[in-house]
Amino acid sequence: MHPSPVSGAFRPAFSVRRLFGWLALAAACAATPVSAQTAWIGHRGPENVLRINTATDTVVAGTAPVGNNPYGLLATPTRVYVTNLGSDTVTVIDAATATVITTVNVGVQPFGLAISPDGTRLFVANQASQTVSVINTATNAVVSTLTGGNRAAGVVVSSDGATLYIANELGNTVTARTIATNALVATYTGFSGPKQIALSPDGLTAYVPNYSANTVSVLTLAGGAVTTVPVGTGPWGITRSPDGSAIYVSNFSAGTVSRIATANNAVTTVAAGTGPIGVSTTPDGSKLYVANQNSSNVSVFNATTMALITTIGVSPGPVSMGQFIAPAAAPAPVPTMSEWAMILFGLILAGGAALYIQRRRLAA
Repeated sequence: MHPSPVSGAFRPAFSVRRLFGWLALAAACAATPVSAQTAWIGHRGPENVLRINTATDTVVAGTAPVGNNPYGLLATPTRVYVTNLGSDTVTVIDAATATVITTVNVGVQPFGLAISPDGTRLFVANQASQTVSVINTATNAVVSTLTGGNRAAGVVVSSDGATLYIANELGNTVTARTIATNALVATYTGFSGPKQIALSPDGLTAYVPNYSANTVSVLTLAGGAVTTVPVGTGPWGITRSPDGSAIYVSNFSAGTVSRIATANNAVTTVAAGTGPIGVSTTPDGSKLYVANQNSSNVSVFNATTMALITTIGVSPGPVSMGQFIAPAAAPAPVPTMSEWAMILFGLILAGGAALYIQRRRLAA
């Protein structure tokens, strides 16, 4: 006779049905990418940052306080960084909770900012100091200082993370420096009041808005050849589409925004709000958001046709100079067939062990 099961006896959690349920859940989680759906808008008026849900184009309740005269803003899937021109600091915000994590002291008059491809270093251009502060994003500490030019304003990092390109507004130059050693690699000349800079996806071409010349310079980094593209009056902010097919420039004095098709430098210019500065696209490249400082609103455009979709009222003085919509987080890697086989084998072993233990206890 076999003993009857004893009430309260150990029962294994393992079953074939549960096993495949776990595997299906793991596969679904691994294959589901995280999509960025927030536009972060920094305001010079109330000195705070609010959020816009880019799926609904509505303002999300709640704001995060920042420092004096916030200008630059860079959003990542987990953190938001804001340069405070008037308090010589960078505010670090948790992207999940919209709460301030810490405030980092940097150089004098921090303006533009950029992040390394691996996300470990943040670069902050300090206009009055003519330097670039390098912040370790894990510790939020300044770990080094690079040399900038006359009124260093905009920065961007090469795709390999080795070189920093700096737009120097009063020097009318773009300088390239090796991040590891601060060595000067190149100095490019012929610009006119450059405040920002963007790179093509392959890292071979830089796009520099010339605020004082009403043009955008298309700079071939190898050799320094320049093509000049006319846009609106007072080009300031700049960004590119995720696939690199278009460059977008805010024309501050004209109250317009220009789209440059990178294949042929064809320009489409449309009306935005008053005093546009920050420009940023959604991760899928379908919509363009423009922060209009003097009309206290955000214009939303179809990024391909440049048709106006809507205008969103925000607090006074929105700037958000930089990538204020985070790129989509990379999806978790899906295990290979051999890795799935190892996972399955391990679960079967665990289940077999549980069954063996149960039988031993029932037989005792």
